[in-house]
Amino acid sequence: MDGALVSRSLLPDEALIAFLSPNCEPCRAKLPELVAYAAAEPGGRDRTLAIVVGEPEECERFVRELSSVARVVVEPRGGPVCAALRVDAFPATLRVRSDRDRTVVTGHMVDLAREASPR
Repeated sequence: MDGALVSRSLLPDEALIAFLSPNCEPCRAKLPELVAYAAAEPGGRDRTLAIVVGEPEECERFVRELSSVARVVVEPRGGPVCAALRVDAFPATLRVRSDRDRTVVTGHMVDLAREASPR
């Protein structure tokens, strides 16, 4: 949303990728928890990528709340990031790392409450 291109090569290992939709009640409930988690992530907003799925105007609140703690991409359902990581249900949170020339998902459905506790 800030005009910068996003690619796997720009995400550090163990980056968090969160998929949310403003049309999803569990996503609306999880939003404050995700914002708090991402704010505490070492490495700041460069370590968290938030994919907000929906029409741009309906995604405005999510974009506004996430922009200070994550890189934010807005895309339609079935968009390129969701397709690349085969995400079709929301909310979804993943940890990813590089393995040679591949992206490897190292954790599905990251427990934000548990991981946000002191490390």
